[in-house]
Amino acid sequence: MERDYPHPHRVQEPLQIVSRSPSSLVPLNLLLQVPLMNPGASVDYPTVPALPHFAEQIRLKSKRYISISLRLKGRVMRITTRDEGWAHVRRLWVGGKAVSRVGIVDRGMRVGSSVVRMGGVAGLWTEREHRMRGYARALMNDAVGYMGDRGYDVSMLFGIEGFYHRFGYAPCMAEHELNIPTKNAERAQGRYQVREFREGDTGDILQIYQENNRDRSCTILRAEEAWRGFRMEDDGYEPLKAFVVEDGGEVAAYAAFRERRDRLVVAEVGWRREDAFGTLLREFSEIAIRMRSGSIHVHLPAGHPFAEFCQAYGCEVSSWYPWNGDGMLRIIDLESLFRKIRAELGGRVRRSGLGDYSGSLTIETDLGAVTLEIDGGNVAVNPGGGGGSLLRLPQARLAQLVVGYRSLRSLLLEPGVEARGDTQRLVDALFPRGEPYVWMSDRF
Repeated sequence: MERDYPHPHRVQEPLQIVSRSPSSLVPLNLLLQVPLMNPGASVDYPTVPALPHFAEQIRLKSKRYISISLRLKGRVMRITTRDEGWAHVRRLWVGGKAVSRVGIVDRGMRVGSSVVRMGGVAGLWTEREHRMRGYARALMNDAVGYMGDRGYDVSMLFGIEGFYHRFGYAPCMAEHELNIPTKNAERAQGRYQVREFREGDTGDILQIYQENNRDRSCTILRAEEAWRGFRMEDDGYEPLKAFVVEDGGEVAAYAAFRERRDRLVVAEVGWRREDAFGTLLREFSEIAIRMRSGSIHVHLPAGHPFAEFCQAYGCEVSSWYPWNGDGMLRIIDLESLFRKIRAELGGRVRRSGLGDYSGSLTIETDLGAVTLEIDGGNVAVNPGGGGGSLLRLPQARLAQLVVGYRSLRSLLLEPGVEARGDTQRLVDALFPRGEPYVWMSDRF
């Protein structure tokens, strides 16, 4: 049956520029301290100095507006902040003109089953005639300090290669794509009804999403009052469409997709019952036939149950592990991060068979140190160093370890990573390998 799926997304209001407020000059000569690096050299993750924010805060049109001024390399510049709904937008002004901007989105992000506060860096941009002057670099250094001042635990971004590692970010997730020939997908049997996504389905969709991703690191927490529906950032293509699989009036599964010229791209699948997978695949085949697409391309974690289901029909799964770009993460507040994931770490210790272990692990980074006191499957977090086992590494490498993107075994092959005592056994229990992932609809 041919269906014309609508675009279930909400239009954002246009951004507004308001006048600037005066403030005192603040010497911020730290902003351009991070050096340019040879893209062919080994990646070094420097410590980014926190930017002191002593800006005056005022209310303007019921929105928070912050302004600071600075003098840098002989140029007087100003950085302002506006809460524009989708993000806190930081703009850098030179001579009365906004020449560069970056947005910081406020999200809850999972580390296992725990939730931490994540600042997503989005929309970094410099006007073409003002590029190669260090403005984007100044804004990124400022953004790290800004998030530190405002209580963020970690920061994530999706960026180009060879730039964001300078600010302490490291890859935190792989990209996986399942490709299945349309003629193979046609063999799937659809046993349930399919209909287009409606606004009234939001509660069911979010409940399914929560259940499917309850312990997957890097997934974004979705709140019904704030969720903007299935969408992707504008890259010149049609926005996402969506449908649900229904059984007796209950939503059994859902999918969001895009008809990308002659290519069917599936951006998200969710399920309440796995026997709905056949209906999902059959519907994808019908859409692909209508589009004259010879294959179906599904973006999802490689170990996802739907990917395993598709193996029986003949498919290919390709994985890309970025060197220095795409989905990247850094730690902002080391102690706060570990306090928030303490319960998750305790559960991991108990499940690993180390429930009777008693001891400590000190983790030293360029952001400082924390000590994990482990006793009977319970984990306490103390600031600073202590006795017991020791793990010393850059915060960027620790970020990769915390979300399960890399193992200590691989990290120990790199300079700047050191382990002493019973560290290997403890770290394997505390930070097991996983498949951290951010679904397309949640990217920024």
